[in-house]
Amino acid sequence: MNNQIRKTDLISSSQVGYRLALGILGMAFPIILLIGGALDGQEIQTSISAYYHLNTSPGPYIPTMRDIFVGVLFVIGVALYFYQGYEKKAGEPYSDNSVANVAGIAAIVVALSPTDSRADVLAPIHSLAAGVFFLAITYFCWKVFTRGSQNNDIYKRCAIIMAGALVAIVVVAKLFPHLVEDWKAVFWLESLAVATFGYAWWVKAATPVASVLKHGPKKAVAMSLSAPATEPAEEPAAEPEEESASEEEAAAIPLPDLSEEPLKELPAEAAEEEAGEEEKAGEPPDDRSPK
Repeated sequence: MNNQIRKTDLISSSQVGYRLALGILGMAFPIILLIGGALDGQEIQTSISAYYHLNTSPGPYIPTMRDIFVGVLFVIGVALYFYQGYEKKAGEPYSDNSVANVAGIAAIVVALSPTDSRADVLAPIHSLAAGVFFLAITYFCWKVFTRGSQNNDIYKRCAIIMAGALVAIVVVAKLFPHLVEDWKAVFWLESLAVATFGYAWWVKAATPVASVLKHGPKKAVAMSLSAPATEPAEEPAAEPEEESASEEEAAAIPLPDLSEEPLKELPAEAAEEEAGEEEKAGEPPDDRSPK
């Protein structure tokens, strides 16, 4: 029995740590690229994917932005591919596992297909894979995370933010190309979508931010699992059943006092018939027997 409990605790700890790791990666990904590019003396790139071409390192022991870009996308892709969600319900178009597989494969394809203008074949594949990835993670927050969770409002807001960022990326890239170069609009919108995705995974891990910063991710996960459950709120008093309520209502209805009502006189014919029946009832029985 103890071994089974221990095994369950390990599985729960691994699941929470898994979600927390994806959350940290998603939120930290754009920040790492920004800091690494700045240390290398590079300006903000036009998109997250453009950091693939920063193949110089700001220091002898610091990886290039290409390494970080490819490495983080591979980790996210593999993690999503092996994610096991809820079983498919009747009426649902896709299972959680199939959506996670699509998102994971799309992330890896994004990492392997750079947006170099010289690669005319890879650029469309990169854009298509990036679009599929963003759509899949948006569906994840809207449909997958909202099953059996207490934070459905948070997940749906995250999905709306990611969907809005994806639409804005397409509009800006097609209609306002000067915003892409001057204001780096696509980079900021992509960063918003990826960071929101990471935040949703962090919320799914149910691990407080302060605990992670103070104790580290691994210890924070263990502390969140060992924390005592909060006392349930007092349930309101049960309402009486309909039958008892109907009995009380019936008892509350005043009954008429028949003793106070005057007796009604019977008609003459009815009175004579009633008197005759009373006389017959009072006569003694005939004891004569036949001879």
